[in-house]
Amino acid sequence: MGTRGAEETFNQLAGEYAAAVRSLLEQNCLGCHSTEKRMGELDLERFSTLRQVRGDLPTWQKVLEMLSSEQMPPEVAPQPSEEARSEAVRWVRRLLDAVALARAGDPGRVLLRRLSNAEYNYSVRDLTGVDLEHFGDSDQRLSEV
Repeated sequence: MGTRGAEETFNQLAGEYAAAVRSLLEQNCLGCHSTEKRMGELDLERFSTLRQVRGDLPTWQKVLEMLSSEQMPPEVAPQPSEEARSEAVRWVRRLLDAVALARAGDPGRVLLRRLSNAEYNYSVRDLTGVDLEHFGDSDQRLSEV
């Protein structure tokens, strides 16, 4: 997905979040999962913008799981309409897909690390044909390489 396409997708998702998803959360979720109550150690009230939502994707994967399996809201709580539930599930899936697509090809931060002695020896041997483990032996000399 190009930068422009990703930006348009996220703008659309932000609009849908503000218009529909946020109201579903307020009506059906924040009674238990607010900043004050935090049942199940979940605070959905803190997600007022798409930027905040994108900052904590594991929470939204869990929200998707709970909504899809109809475990939340619990049976004793008021239930959203099937249409509202389906719309929220579709929105979270589209969000997760858009983020995955935007990050495709980017492995994230890649840290440099040291090679072990064995890895170093294998690398030198593969590149030059010289086995450092047996470098001083009479049957293999640097001049032979």
